Amino acid sequence: MAKLELSQSLTGHKGIVWNVSWHPLGTVFASCGEDKTIKLWSKEGQDWKIKTVLVDGHQRTIREVAWSPCGNLLASASFDATTAIWDKKSGQFECNATLEGHENEVKSVAWSPSGQLLATCGRDKSVWVWEVAGDDEYECEAVLNAHDQDVKKVAWHPSLDLLASASYDNTVKMYKEDPADNDWTCVATLQSHESTVWSLAFDKTGERLATTSDDRTVKIWKEYKPNNQEGVIVTDNESVWKCVCTLSGYHTRCIYDIAWCHKTGLIATACGDDIIRIFKETEDSDPNAPTAWKERIVAYLLENRISLYSPHTSWDCVQGGVNDWLASIFPCDKSRPITPGDNPNFGAGRILTIQPDPAKNISSVTIADAVDRVKKLTGLPHVRLALGRGKSMDNVHCM
Repeated sequence: MAKLELSQSLTGHKGIVWNVSWHPLGTVFASCGEDKTIKLWSKEGQDWKIKTVLVDGHQRTIREVAWSPCGNLLASASFDATTAIWDKKSGQFECNATLEGHENEVKSVAWSPSGQLLATCGRDKSVWVWEVAGDDEYECEAVLNAHDQDVKKVAWHPSLDLLASASYDNTVKMYKEDPADNDWTCVATLQSHESTVWSLAFDKTGERLATTSDDRTVKIWKEYKPNNQEGVIVTDNESVWKCVCTLSGYHTRCIYDIAWCHKTGLIATACGDDIIRIFKETEDSDPNAPTAWKERIVAYLLENRISLYSPHTSWDCVQGGVNDWLASIFPCDKSRPITPGDNPNFGAGRILTIQPDPAKNISSVTIADAVDRVKKLTGLPHVRLALGRGKSMDNVHCM
C-alpha cells in the first residue's frame, strides 16, 4: 500500500485553521481560521512560507476560502455573516467587495466553473447564488431555501452551472437555473445518509458525487440522465442521482471533509479521528453498482427509510425450514443452530453430529462427500465453498 509522508508542518495562525485552498496554478495556497486572517503561502526553496497576510476583511472566524477559476479573485466566507472578495488589481491583495445577506454564519463559498457565479451557504438554512455584474460588483441571483437545517457546504459541477449543497438535515440538494424563467430551483434531493452531511465533491466528469457524513460513511452517487442505458427511471426529464457505493467501516468518527482529485481519481477524506484516508477505485469496479435487481430494490428501500423483511431468510432459520432440509441429507445424530434465536430450535446455520452406521460403513463425512450430497438434493451442478488453509476435499467435515 502506498504511503503519504509529512513533508512540513506550517505554523502561523493563532487558533483553529479552518480551511485551505490551492490557487489554480498550484504555486500558492490560502489558509484561513479563527484569528480572522487569511494567509497566502508559497514555496521558498524547499519550504512553504507566508508571503501575504490579509486582514480587516472580517470581524469573526473565517470558515472557508476559494480561488476563482482564473486565479485573480479570492472569496472568503465568515461567521460574521459576510463573504469578502479579494483581488490584486492595486498591486497587493485588498478586499474590494463584501457580500451581505445571510442572517448569520456563512459556512461555505464556491465559484462556478465559468467564474461568473458564486455560491454561499450558511447556518440560516439558505443557499445564495451571486452573479459577477462587473468590476467589484455582485448581484444576488437567487436565495434557495430547500434545506430544513444548517447548510454546511456548497460545490459546483466541474463544467456546468449545477450546484450541490450538503446539510445538517442529512440530505444533499441539487440546483440549476430554469432557462424558461431564469429562476433557480432545486432539481434533486439525495437521501441516504443517517446524519449530517458535512461535505461533498464531484469527480472530474461531474457524473459522480462523493459525500461525507456524521454517520461515518462516504457515499458515491451517480447521475442517470433521461434515456440512460441502465434503465433507471427518470421523470420530468431531469437527471436522477442514485447512491451506487457506500464506504463504511473505515472511519471511527465524523467525516468532516472530502476531496476528489480530478487528475488521479483518488478520494481523500478528513475525519474527526485525526486521520486522512486515501481511497482508490479498483480496476474491476462497476460504476453502476448496485446493478442487480435485488440490490437496486434494497438500495431504494434504504434510501427511503423503508423497512425490509425477507421471508426467505426467515424460512432458513425456523425449525423444519431450509437449513433443516439441507441437514436431512446427512446421517445426523444431533442438529442445533449455530446462532440460536429466542427459541433454541430456531436460528442461523446448523451444527451437525454424524451418527455412525457400521452397516453402511459410515463413521464420518468428508467435504467431497458433503458436496455430492448437496448437489444430489438440490439438483445443482456446482456448489461453491471455501476451504480452510491447508485443507482439501478429502478432509473430514463432520464426525
